[in-house]
Amino acid sequence: MTAVFVPISRKHKEELKSHTLVHKDVSEVATYDCSFCTYKTKWKSNLSKHVLIHKDASKVMTYQCALCPYKAKRKGDLRIHSLIHEDVYEVVIGVEDSTRGPQ
Repeated sequence: MTAVFVPISRKHKEELKSHTLVHKDVSEVATYDCSFCTYKTKWKSNLSKHVLIHKDASKVMTYQCALCPYKAKRKGDLRIHSLIHEDVYEVVIGVEDSTRGPQ
């Protein structure tokens, strides 16, 4: 894999350092390894998010779906889950809009 460096404007040295990892192969950089499975990543923040899947839900903050009993350990997972309710949201929004009358 050939790295292609794109011009970017970064104010902070750490942000630039983190960005350059995108262009490097995992074998070329130090990785953060999960102590529970074989997951490896170039970024510490990704490992922190990943480790949540191994933790007991009662010991971490969870995000509750407003429309069903679903709970997620990561906010992004709840956003993805909420797509199954998309039609429900449209119906609710449509009902609310129709009660307001013309605007």
